[in-house]
Amino acid sequence: MLRRPRCCKNGGMSDEQPITPQNDQPDREWIPVPPPNPYSAEGPGAGGAGRGLAIAAMAVGLVALLTAGVSAFYFSLFIVLAAVLGLVAVALGIVALVKRRLRPAAVTGLVAGALAVCIAVGVGGLALGAVLSQGALSSDEGSGSGEARDWSAEEQSENLIEWPANMGTGGILFVAGSDGPVPARSEPLAAGTAPEAPATDREDGPADILLYVDYRCPHCVDFEAANAQALERLVSEGRATLEIRPMAFVQPFSTRLSGAMACMVDAQPDSAWAAHLALLSRETQQVDDTAGLVSALDEATGGLDADARSCVESDRFAVFADALSEWYVGAPVPNAVDPQLQVRGTPLAVVNGVAYTGSPEDGAAFLAFLEGQGL
Repeated sequence: MLRRPRCCKNGGMSDEQPITPQNDQPDREWIPVPPPNPYSAEGPGAGGAGRGLAIAAMAVGLVALLTAGVSAFYFSLFIVLAAVLGLVAVALGIVALVKRRLRPAAVTGLVAGALAVCIAVGVGGLALGAVLSQGALSSDEGSGSGEARDWSAEEQSENLIEWPANMGTGGILFVAGSDGPVPARSEPLAAGTAPEAPATDREDGPADILLYVDYRCPHCVDFEAANAQALERLVSEGRATLEIRPMAFVQPFSTRLSGAMACMVDAQPDSAWAAHLALLSRETQQVDDTAGLVSALDEATGGLDADARSCVESDRFAVFADALSEWYVGAPVPNAVDPQLQVRGTPLAVVNGVAYTGSPEDGAAFLAFLEGQGL
């Protein structure tokens, strides 16, 4: 037993008295212990699975947002994937928040996922609206019956497309001239005036020949090489009229060539037939710039005048040529025996309302067809 000293009045030590210990336990050494990690499996209110939910929500949400952003610029079908990922991220974020797991990560995933869904819905709405608008235009053109809408006067007034002279029929109507085929003269159509198909007299008048061509079409070049002389002779002799309708199927140069032909008909009509032959020659098929086009027309016509040259160089009638070609495709072939006949490709030759179905380069077959139509 331990004893402690007792004080005396004289400051000396007196007899010892026993000391009673506080407990019988031996003294323990103090060891510092850190607090538990709140993000570890042992931490209070936080489990490994919960932490995974929050991180997954954040990762999926950010991927969804990135996918939605890229798809929005390109209107890609990946926008659907972005919407699905966004919904998954929102669901994971909500579960993680309910379980109080890694709130910053959960909130990030929730917000990113919601934004991705919003972007997907917006882009999807725009795409659907475009499809519905296109369907409405198609419905207007066909009215659900397969009949195309005519290029009405009201549409021309709204579009205000400049129309060249000497194309009042909607094409270039070649008739007999003093030196060969020349375009029938007509004033430029005013806005609000639709073209009218040429009148036909299949009892006593000349035969009517209608030819749809694309000046960039190799089959049209073959047809012209085989049949141009026969057509020119029939028109020059007054036995037939020939209406040329230039198309713009083979892009990108078809529109420029058709526009150049409109320039010739408008500004230099006496050279229009020579220009037509030149544009359908094999040599001109190699031309792919304005300088080469002007040079070819200049050589074929014996010299372009200033107005014709300026018109070709500036592509003055390119918009007109494009719009006219679209109208040809939608409108029935005029004066055809079959009222449902439409142009589906080039060349298309129609004589007295009957379409030629033989080979474009077979001149003998076309001559036989002409004979069958009384020519």
